[in-house]
Formats: sequence, structure tokens, C-alpha cells
Amino acid sequence: MDNPEPTFSYLAQRIKDLYPNFAFLEAVEVERPQTGKESNEFLREIWAPKVFMSNGGYDRQKGMDLADRTGGLVSYGKSFLANVRLFFFLTSFSECANDEGCSPICHTS
Repeated sequence: MDNPEPTFSYLAQRIKDLYPNFAFLEAVEVERPQTGKESNEFLREIWAPKVFMSNGGYDRQKGMDLADRTGGLVSYGKSFLANVRLFFFLTSFSECANDEGCSPICHTS
């Protein structure tokens, strides 16, 4: 498809209009953009202020940066399937605000 934006814009808007309780919209980001124009920002704009989830080759830092920048969610499908210890990798660098209710994994070095 040469220009998927009109099609997916229409689809996202219709889902948002027809199903106001739809929990979230998830889209796969292009891992290696070829033209620099491949982006799902148009979907984020349409779907706002609802929850938008992004997937597509994120490592821990890139995923956290995207979540901080957009306020959305990041999923790690391929990485998790290939590495069931991904949860521990993502959380082992976490900083806990206090010791109450913190998992021991937060305190590893």
C-alpha cells in the first residue's frame, strides 16, 4: 500500500466513534523506516486521549523514552517470546520510590 494513512485514519476514527469503551489501540511501528515518513503519530493523534500501545523492536530505553514522550504504552511481543526473562531485564534497572511493596528485583545492582 503506497499510502496507508487515509485507510488507517478512517479505521481508527470509526472504531473510536462506534466503540467509545474500546480499551486501547495497538500499532506496530516500522523498525527500520525507509523514507523517514513511516510513523504512527497520526494514529496517536486520532486516538487521543485514549490509550495507544506501540510495538516494534523497542529495547528498554527506547520503550521508556517513547512512553515518557507520548504517555502511551509499549509492548515487547517479539522480545518476550524470544526471552521469557524480559520482565526481569525491564524491571532490574527500576528505581523504587520507597521500600514498601518493592519487589526485590528493584534492589539488584
